[in-house]
Amino acid sequence: MRRILCVCVLAALVTMATGCSGGYTLSGKVIKGAYTDLEIVSGDDTRFSETGVGEVKILIHRDPLDLNRSLSATGKSHSDGTFEVPIDAFGAGWMDESWLIQVERNGYRSGEMILRLPTGGKRLLVTMSQGQSTQHEPREDLWEQYEKYK
Repeated sequence: MRRILCVCVLAALVTMATGCSGGYTLSGKVIKGAYTDLEIVSGDDTRFSETGVGEVKILIHRDPLDLNRSLSATGKSHSDGTFEVPIDAFGAGWMDESWLIQVERNGYRSGEMILRLPTGGKRLLVTMSQGQSTQHEPREDLWEQYEKYK
């Protein structure tokens, strides 16, 4: 009986230490459009059947408006435009927090949006228009600024 209790306690501790959910994966698709936009839509949105844009770089930043913001994950869309970007961060997908999603690819206008990660069968739909690509500037490190001027 004592051994079973120890195994249960150990399993609970391992689950808590790994973020409870085992990680979160941001999934969706990048398609061509008249403008660049990011939106959370139902997983069965008809636009997921449109032709995709491959090789789109996806950058995901946690807490983009806070001092402790960080780049949490990066990924690229597949040749058909679909993507799955694992985010190995505690609470990703279930904690109520903001994330900055940035997308860029040569020959397409870059885009970004601050949003909550989709859950409940919803996915991220990225529309990109052809045009001049701009590399995203690294965001100013607020903590560094604080230390510099305190």
